[in-house]
This record gives sequence, structure tokens and C-alpha cells, in this order.
Amino acid sequence: MARFFVWYRSVFYTITWVTLLPAALGVVASGPPLYAADVLPLEGPPFAAQLASVDNQQFVFLPLQENQSPRVLAADAFVRWSHPVAPRSSTRVILERGDVIVAAKKWTSDGSLHLDKNSLTVITDCCHEIELPRQRVKAVLFGQQDQSGDLESRPMSGDAGDLRTDVVYFNNGDRLRATVLRLNGKEVLLQTGSTTRRVSISQVESVVFSRTQLAPPDRWAARLAVGFQEGSLFYANRLRVDDQRFEMVLPGGVQLEGENPEKIVFLQALDGPRLQYLSQTEAADYRHVPYFNIPWPYSRDQNLLGDRLQSNGKSYLTGISAHSASRIVYPLDGRFRRFEAEVALDDVAGRQGSVVFRVYLVRGGELQEVFASKILRGGDPSQAVTVDLEGATHLALVVDYADRGDELDHANWLDARLVK
Repeated sequence: MARFFVWYRSVFYTITWVTLLPAALGVVASGPPLYAADVLPLEGPPFAAQLASVDNQQFVFLPLQENQSPRVLAADAFVRWSHPVAPRSSTRVILERGDVIVAAKKWTSDGSLHLDKNSLTVITDCCHEIELPRQRVKAVLFGQQDQSGDLESRPMSGDAGDLRTDVVYFNNGDRLRATVLRLNGKEVLLQTGSTTRRVSISQVESVVFSRTQLAPPDRWAARLAVGFQEGSLFYANRLRVDDQRFEMVLPGGVQLEGENPEKIVFLQALDGPRLQYLSQTEAADYRHVPYFNIPWPYSRDQNLLGDRLQSNGKSYLTGISAHSASRIVYPLDGRFRRFEAEVALDDVAGRQGSVVFRVYLVRGGELQEVFASKILRGGDPSQAVTVDLEGATHLALVVDYADRGDELDHANWLDARLVK
């Protein structure tokens, strides 16, 4: 029965996708789309739409409003469609650039993952079988862990030294430095000195591999982030999507493909001639004034606890996170017309935390306040920010105290970007 259900669901999705595309193009009538979300264009307001196709030059979306023609956005006029989703509870592979590969549910005795001294092979629901050089693998996280995100960031933080050797983290809190000879869904084969040891995967929380052979983690070398419904996330140089299949190429020339384009649920432009994220930009100055002498650095593309940025239940791939009271100053060289972002408290604040977001510009040697939000508290909807940068030499992002000092004031500048 389970196999029949999987087959039926796959056939249903395929038939529905093929039916909906001509319907949205005005050829025939049909039902509601499979997956729809807000599109954030570089110019103009967001609009709800379904993804129709992608090539290297343009994105085609099918608006949900009746009697609207497909919207075509050039690659340099697109910011984001939808939001990344949390990986499901399954084995996950983290690559050197931050890509997340979610392994398919265990369906053989050795599971859906195999790693040896040369390569990694992982079977996925999004892209079938993926084979990569071992040198691209940063870590493997196993499904018995929670989904808080903290576990994903902890092994990457260097808390086990400089990670010149592989490190195995166990469920009981222990960790072991060893060379991982082989890994699959059943066991890990380790070498410590002259001793070889087999460890059941049921005892292992995560494995973090030696960093000595990893390429620098420059995700911005990719042009596009591509997210799937089971939580896989890839940084791609090229993507092509039509009504029947998708193909993408990762940095390094790795090619992935699949026959289920409806599984793509998130896209974000990472690089373009008219777009630059503040997380790609070096700050000229940063200052934090602690309320109780607890210093907080600011974070790029993650919240202050090292997890993915999340506000109002939505995850964001890019942005700046800062604690009250803080000021971050960025130099401007006259190339950009405006600054845009959404501001909100991170979900780690719960219903607490309270801040005021402010934006200042330096024009003609004078500091000018050009934006001030209302008091935003944990759980409040985000507020949009758009600032004209004409004549400005510096941009300053300020997070101010509000109700209760700096209690849980985890403030997010979401998708903070400079636009030409």
C-alpha cells in the first residue's frame, strides 16, 4: 500500500503539473497550482505566483490572480521566490559552501548514503543519486537529532580544535578524533593510530570532516540558491527548469537533474549586476553598547545563535542579525540607488524582545535619519524598508532598545540588499 501511495502521488503531481502549465498560459481551464509563493522582484511589489520555467537568462512565473499573463523576469531583475524550508528529519550532508543534501529515507540495509576515501554517494528524493568528491563534504548529520539548527552550526564552529582531522560526535556528548575510512547508513569505520574500529550509526550524532582539503566556503561564487520541498538546498551556477524536468550545475561542474520540477520550492539570486547583499559587504565600523555588559557581535546570513535567520515562521537565506543597541556602518561608492530589507525580531525571541530599527545616511558630511520603524516585538509582522541612497557616502543600520532593555533583542535585517 505504501509503495502504491508513493507511485500514485508521483503520477498525480506529474499529471497536475503538466495540466496546470497550459492552463496558466490560457490554453485550457484547470484547478489551483501545486505550489505558489511570493515572488520578490528587483523592481515593483511582490506578487504570488507559481514557478513555470527557468533558464540562465530569465524566470517565468504564473501569477495566481485571474486573467494575468505569465510574468517574465530577467535574471538581473529577480531577488527571491518563496523561502527555504527546514530539512526533514533524515540524514543530511553539508558541503563546503553550505549546500544541504537531504538523503532519501533508508531503503536498503546500508541506507541511502555511502562515503569512502575518495567520494560520497547519496540517494535523494530531489535529484536521484548524487556523487561528489569527498573533499567537498564538510559534515554528515544524522536523523535522530532535533531540527533546531543549532546542531548544524555547532560542529562547524571549530569547537573541536582546528579540525585538521575528522571528528565524530556521539549521542552521549562524547567526541572522537579519528580518520573516517568509510561511512554508510549502518556504520562508521574509523582509524585511530593503528587501530580500526566500527561504530554503529545509531550511536553517532554527526561527523565533521577535516578542513585541510576543503575549498574556501565562498557560496557567493554561485549565482543562485535552489531549495527543495524536503529541505535540500544547493548553490548553483546554472539552472534550467521546464514543465517536465530540471537540470542544474554546481560550482566545480557537478551536474544534477530530476524529473519532478514541482519539488523546487525556493529560488534566490545570489549574484547579479544590479544586486549586492549587505552580507557580501564588509562593514566600515561596528559598535555594540551592551545593556548588562554582555557583548554581541553581529552575524551575516544567520541569527545571533548561529542558526538560519527566521522571523514569523519564515526562513531567510540572507540578512544581517544584530543585538540592541548596535550600529553597523557600510561605505557606499555611489553605484547603488537604494537600500531595501525587511526588519523583524528573530523567532528565537518568541513573544519577547522589543526594538526600533533605524537607518541613517551620511550626506554632505552630515548624518541623517532616513528610516525609523515602529516598536517591533517578537512575533510582530516584518516591516519593509526602502531608502533612497542618492548622494550618500555611508549607510548605518541601528538597532535601538525599546521596552525592556535588551532582553531577547535579536533583530534581523532580512534580505538586506543594495540595488543599482
